[in-house]
Amino acid sequence: MKPRTCADVLQYLEDMRDDAGKAKAHSHGKSLKDLADDEPYRFSIPYPLQVAGEAATKAPGAVRALAPEIPSALISGSRHHLVHGYGGVRLDKVQSILDSELPPLLESLAGLIALVEKHGETPIPPVED
Repeated sequence: MKPRTCADVLQYLEDMRDDAGKAKAHSHGKSLKDLADDEPYRFSIPYPLQVAGEAATKAPGAVRALAPEIPSALISGSRHHLVHGYGGVRLDKVQSILDSELPPLLESLAGLIALVEKHGETPIPPVED
């Protein structure tokens, strides 16, 4: 397994932050009713959540351990459900993610990104994920 540098990991964390932020910004002022009734809006939300979830699976365990408050398994599980459970996606759960889970996630990611940036190009030891 090739050791990943902080720059590699930083890209995953920034993807998580940027796409989670896009979903949060796009949902500003929107409700569960909007999610149910507004088809273009409903179809615009899953993609950034999927990207954030995929990026969460790419961050190595050693980095995830630095911020145990970030629910990486939940994020990647949500991504899996959005991608593969298309007929069974519960809009109330999506709305809950938008309202309740993204704000603390974005805050935690900001701290983790700052921590990783301090390490520059240091290799991150490979960890079996």
